[in-house]
Amino acid sequence: MSEVMARYSDVGLVGTDARSIEKAFDRALHDERRTLRGAPSRCGAEESRALFVGVRLDDEWSAVERPLAGTWKPPVHPQVVIDQPRGPQEQMDIDNEWAIQVVRGARPATLRFWRWTQPAVVIGRYQCVHDEVDLEAARAAGFQIVKRPTGGGAMFVRPSDVITYSLYVPAPFLEGVAVRASYRLCDRWLVEALRGMDIGFGGMNDVVTPNGKAGGSAQRRYAPLDYGPCAVLHHTTLSYAIDSETMSRLLRVSDEKMSDKAVRSVSKRVDPLCMHTALSREEIMHNLAGYAHRGI
Repeated sequence: MSEVMARYSDVGLVGTDARSIEKAFDRALHDERRTLRGAPSRCGAEESRALFVGVRLDDEWSAVERPLAGTWKPPVHPQVVIDQPRGPQEQMDIDNEWAIQVVRGARPATLRFWRWTQPAVVIGRYQCVHDEVDLEAARAAGFQIVKRPTGGGAMFVRPSDVITYSLYVPAPFLEGVAVRASYRLCDRWLVEALRGMDIGFGGMNDVVTPNGKAGGSAQRRYAPLDYGPCAVLHHTTLSYAIDSETMSRLLRVSDEKMSDKAVRSVSKRVDPLCMHTALSREEIMHNLAGYAHRGI
């Protein structure tokens, strides 16, 4: 990586360096092999800092990409599960386990709606917890800190404030689909189901309203194992409500991420669903599960 960067003297990295990227890549490759073999993932004390670029919201709502009409191609008819309440770490373990079951051919395509038993801060697979979270403040407030199997940024979770779901599908579903388009393909049904709230797509992996960000997604591709297929884990978290004061205290947001006029404060960046409907969080979740069950 350092040799590659040396060839491009007019190009620089923001928020990371070549050595950190090399460490993150080596660790990810090592963890991937161990995970697929059923071994526990290694999380060393010395975590490398990976590059995370905050996605800006589109300046104009007219510029937000709208979902394409029609059904998934090739057709996918996932099992729809409203899961039992689980603790934060168990949620992460289930996400990884169910994805590997698809890899092994032991599970069909599945759409799982989560329920949380306690508040949590969930950081991306390649993030350093000390850079993203005020550990003392989080623990004092009763938040468990966990790392998910996908990349992306930190999530602030209170059980009554979020709607989270995971989609586990064989990889051919996204064959030939670019990364940006794959997020829209996996969440298109969601945007169609919530079209009455004026929901659309923004940035690489955000679900947005005209007023801000309503949710975000992350993905991970799993390599084939034995004779099973490749698999994709895609999960999305929607903000139903938000405690912006507590979130601001617990999360460490970089100056670069907050400097743009569109993202000057955490509260202004997030536009929760409760601002657009009188339905409860549970009602929205059950409505979404019903919509998915009827065919997405």
